[in-house]
Amino acid sequence: KETGKAGSFTAIGLGKLSSGGYTLTVEARSGEHSDGIRREFSVLDSTLEVLKTEYLDLQEDTKVPLTKGLTLLHFYNRSKALHYRALLDLSYSWGERLDQVLAKSVAESLLRGDSDKDSTEKGQNSGESKNLGGVSELVDVDLGKYQMEDGGIALLPYSSSEPELSAKVASLGGGLFDEFALKGYFYGVLENAETTRDDVIASLWGLAALQEPVLMDIENLLKQEKLDSKEKIQLAIALAELGDEADALRIYNEIIKDYGKESGNALYINADGDINDILEQTALAAVLAIKLDLEDRYGLMSYILNSS
Repeated sequence: KETGKAGSFTAIGLGKLSSGGYTLTVEARSGEHSDGIRREFSVLDSTLEVLKTEYLDLQEDTKVPLTKGLTLLHFYNRSKALHYRALLDLSYSWGERLDQVLAKSVAESLLRGDSDKDSTEKGQNSGESKNLGGVSELVDVDLGKYQMEDGGIALLPYSSSEPELSAKVASLGGGLFDEFALKGYFYGVLENAETTRDDVIASLWGLAALQEPVLMDIENLLKQEKLDSKEKIQLAIALAELGDEADALRIYNEIIKDYGKESGNALYINADGDINDILEQTALAAVLAIKLDLEDRYGLMSYILNSS
């Protein structure tokens, strides 16, 4: 408690206060008259505040963490929650490579609700192209500069077209590019006698995604060649693209049996090589699991999100 004279400065030492709420009262007296003001204030541990997001599985005993500010709750079913998190992460990514530009643009489009769910479901039921995004048009994105004169897709506008990248683009959203030119590119790769097996497999996948009649070619390759895990997954995706889900599921089960590993609630493909190989093949397996509507897609997606 401090006192002072009117018209002069009075220092009031509060000392070191613990965090919490306090009340400061100032009173003035003159003869028989008196008045005062009262102000409440808070002492915080820190004035730094950050936006924090937590993901919780809703249970009967789930408790929402207490916060001092506004808390927004979003409720999703299991599949949408996982996809929403992935899309949100991709929407905040930046870069000039096609994989970065396309992933960001498709994620933003899906988050805005621009995807045509009805057409996607129709495609899945009728054997038409099953692109993962279901997006046929993006706004304010110049993707044409990534499609080279040979019809293939390049990682950067000044680089060369790549069969595997072109196949992934065809599977995700071939309608965003010149499909006729893209098909010509894949057939050109297959007709080249010097094409490697990796590029042959990628081209067959790309053509399957564009609904070209390459089912027999894929089946013959599966019978004749000793394939590694990545090649098998890619060909299984191609089979699923063409509607042969039975054989695609058979290959998927073989891959999980030979290479699948669990880590808590996550599932990954324990591929030969480093972590990048594991992530790539786990992502491909997730694509296949999504196309086959398998429960494993949650575990595979969880591993990718927590390891990327």
